[in-house]
Amino acid sequence: MLKEERRRAGMTQEQLSETSGVPRRTIQDWERWGVSPVIAGNLVALADALGCTVDAILGRESPC
Repeated sequence: MLKEERRRAGMTQEQLSETSGVPRRTIQDWERWGVSPVIAGNLVALADALGCTVDAILGRESPC
């Protein structure tokens, strides 16, 4: 899914790395093997339990 979204945005892995601050190697690994379902699933479960968003837990938007 990440690879398709990156391509849809017209970006290379290097460009996405520079824009997002995520190391290119991490992007490469996520595209190859996917984002760990444990990490993603746990963040979603925490956000649901708290009644907020994953972005709020990560500090990217207003707290819950």
